[in-house]
Amino acid sequence: EAQLGLTGRLDEAGPGLRLQAQAQQRVSTGVAPSLQADVAVRGGDTPGIEQADVRLKDFNLAALWAAAPHTALSGQVQAKPQGQGWAVQGDLRNAEPAPADRGGLPIKRVQARLQQDGERWRLSEVQVDTAGGQVRGQAQVRVHPSDAGWQFSDWQGDVQWRQVQLQQWWAAASPMTLDGEADARLLSAPEAS
Repeated sequence: EAQLGLTGRLDEAGPGLRLQAQAQQRVSTGVAPSLQADVAVRGGDTPGIEQADVRLKDFNLAALWAAAPHTALSGQVQAKPQGQGWAVQGDLRNAEPAPADRGGLPIKRVQARLQQDGERWRLSEVQVDTAGGQVRGQAQVRVHPSDAGWQFSDWQGDVQWRQVQLQQWWAAASPMTLDGEADARLLSAPEAS
């Protein structure tokens, strides 16, 4: 069970709003797990999110959403404008990793950086520490609207995994250790003239 609160105030520096949300989970003993979010919203001629900061302490996602895995997440995710786009960085730790087929999240820690500049999105410095092993990678893609919805082009990425224990991800799997890497690229075809 969790309680959620939301407060907001107008920004004295100009048209805008600062929202703060806090979710605190009920526990019988010890420190209550929590999620705190601080979001600055810009008003005026160009409304939008100015920046966001989310902090978690031993937070269980399943307490907010029944279909989510059971977790004990702690860490921070920050988003802020950078150039003509956005920069997002996060560092989250899960104190209770468990296999997905047992309702858990088989991840101990995730560190990542995401940059968006116009149509270009880049995921860099992503590292996932699992209950047994490590996964690292990077990717970038161009995303743009079209008549048929969103189009993705000029995609490229690579991933490496070392000492990943498959049963730590899926308990019913055969015991094995996975090591490997993959590199993929999908470059857009030249446009017809």
